[in-house]
Amino acid sequence: MISVLCVDDEEPHLALTKRYLEDNGDFTVDTAESGELALQKLKTANYDAVVSDYQIPGMDGIEFLKYVREHHGHIPFILFTGKGREEVVIQAFENGADFYLQKGGEPKSQYTELMHKIRSAVGRRQEKDALRESEQRYRMLVESNPDSVIILDLQGRIQFVNESVVRITQMREDEVLGRIFFDFPSPEESKLLMEKFEAVIKTKQPERYKGRLIIAGREFYHESVGVPILSDDGEVALVMIISHDITLQKKTEEALRQSEERYRAIFEHTGTAMVVIEEDTTIGFSNTGFWQLSGYTGEEIDGKKSWTEFVVKEDLERMLVQHRLRRETHEKALTHYEFRFLTRNGEVRTIFLTNSMISGTKKSIASLIDVTDRKLMESEIRSLNIVLEQRVKDRTEALMKANEGLEEEIAQRLDAEGKLRASYDEKVMLLKEVHHRVKNNLQIIASLLNLQSRYITDEPTLAAIKESQNRVRAMALVHEKLYRSEDISHISLNDYIRFLGTGLFQFYDAKSRGIRFSLDIRDVDVDINAAIPLGLIMNELISNSLKYAFPEERKGEVFISVKKEGHTLTILFKDDGIGIPGDLDWTNTPSLGLRLVTSLVDQMNGTIDLDRSSGTAFMMVLHEKEPSV
Repeated sequence: MISVLCVDDEEPHLALTKRYLEDNGDFTVDTAESGELALQKLKTANYDAVVSDYQIPGMDGIEFLKYVREHHGHIPFILFTGKGREEVVIQAFENGADFYLQKGGEPKSQYTELMHKIRSAVGRRQEKDALRESEQRYRMLVESNPDSVIILDLQGRIQFVNESVVRITQMREDEVLGRIFFDFPSPEESKLLMEKFEAVIKTKQPERYKGRLIIAGREFYHESVGVPILSDDGEVALVMIISHDITLQKKTEEALRQSEERYRAIFEHTGTAMVVIEEDTTIGFSNTGFWQLSGYTGEEIDGKKSWTEFVVKEDLERMLVQHRLRRETHEKALTHYEFRFLTRNGEVRTIFLTNSMISGTKKSIASLIDVTDRKLMESEIRSLNIVLEQRVKDRTEALMKANEGLEEEIAQRLDAEGKLRASYDEKVMLLKEVHHRVKNNLQIIASLLNLQSRYITDEPTLAAIKESQNRVRAMALVHEKLYRSEDISHISLNDYIRFLGTGLFQFYDAKSRGIRFSLDIRDVDVDINAAIPLGLIMNELISNSLKYAFPEERKGEVFISVKKEGHTLTILFKDDGIGIPGDLDWTNTPSLGLRLVTSLVDQMNGTIDLDRSSGTAFMMVLHEKEPSV
């Protein structure tokens, strides 16, 4: 029976529709006179179809149709109304109506057509539901298939892939759908697959194929079958390819093949004679090394001769014991031993044998090394060893006597080294004491100059005394740094100039005048011969800058940079003060300061240049005296 909900605001029309449908067909009809009542019935009952008028209380037929589509899916819906306007028809179909039927005309033919429309709509709905369920079952079957399933159209475009394809290729479904399947394999593989594909379409019969694919840089071996999917008219509509991944099987087979080849290669090229021995003592397989050792060919040996034929009679019994023991309890059998081997021409060779079982079989594999020559050499070596041991004994006694003399000489050298170290330490202490006393004497001189300055009222003379004090302090500072340093021959130029400059800045009260002191001296050490003239040069240049470069509360900076390469010092001294007057011949001044600077630069075999473009900048290149060898 087909259950139908009829919705109409005209009760007589409802009654007539109900009676006609139920009397003349397999229908059960429920009725509703308004949209609201129809909605309540749809919530509590299931119907196979809905037949509705356009004009119903509470909402029109289009609104009711929209609600049904939104909340009840694709239930068949027929608009059965007296309104025949074109826009209503268009709206009905746009919103999902299955049929539109206009009231009026002869009742029997009208209701006959209505019954036909209902059956047709319900039938289509049932066919779609059945198809959807079939597709779901088919898709579930395909998706759960561990093999790869690909469906192609007749142009080779991919229409479907299952989860196995996505997993194996590591490509998303949307990356492959719609693409030409034959673009993925190599050109050679693609040509073969195309031939199979065309054969399926032509013969309408399955085609099988084994091959190799490289997709997204990954290699796959597959065993595939192409199956035609026929349309209703019996023609091929699609081709389904089902591929079983045999990559692991192929790789296993290849690994076994390579393993066997390696085994054969090793067996043939070990450099020793080798044989495989059966349980009954037959030699099952031998290599070229054994052929050369025995004098027989492989055809004469393999499967025909027993190993016992190659053993001298005196060694045979003990070797047969080992043969049996190895197959019964191989842990107790010897793995290595020597025996005498009998060749084809009757020659006896001494052989070192290594023998072990092949796992899972009663066969053993034996390696034979001819040690005949080695045995002869060992005998000769033993004789030579006796002679050599006597010579070693004699030589050892001579070396012991020489060693005693060396030990006495080493003791004398260690004693002399200790005395030299003590003498060196004593000289270092004396040299530090000399530096200390020189520093003290220079400080005394500075103090005497300071005392003397108290009685001098003449300003030029007093200034000369003060400058002399600073020069003495600069020299004393060198000796103090050397006295306190672990290395008594060198001082850090950065520490020395920083200490010297800080003292002069305090002397001239430069910091409170807004004058800065900056250095760029990294890892530069100099000896005393360079430190004293350098200190006097820096003393004069810093003093001149602080006295003359910054008059009338002018602020600025004194900057010193020193770079050292080998024994060459490159020095930049500059200030951003008022600068040396352009008409002043700075190389020939009446004052002592700059004349002392040029003299000290000459003393160090150096050069000095003046740049007056921005303040005062002296560029000096000085040379340390290289130490004598």
